[in-house]
Amino acid sequence: FNSFLGAALHPAVGRALFAKPPLESEAKEAHDVLSAELAVADPETQTRVEMDYAEGLDWNVEGTPTFFLDGEKLELTQLTDLTDALDRAIAG
Repeated sequence: FNSFLGAALHPAVGRALFAKPPLESEAKEAHDVLSAELAVADPETQTRVEMDYAEGLDWNVEGTPTFFLDGEKLELTQLTDLTDALDRAIAG
């Protein structure tokens, strides 16, 4: 049953499971896809996602990427904003 479930989830899973012999790259892709699908279906994953989401709200994260340094949210408009903040933190 799991083989058929995997094949239904992603074509690479079906190719990897039913090809003779499966290509190594397709077998790895199938394993990765199946692992991801099983993780998404796990209720513990939903709980972790909800906890991460709540923490993001607590920190006022409004999108990705969002950077924090020493507990402070960085407002970045260009790469040097980040590197300058890191340099200041390192210099202490």
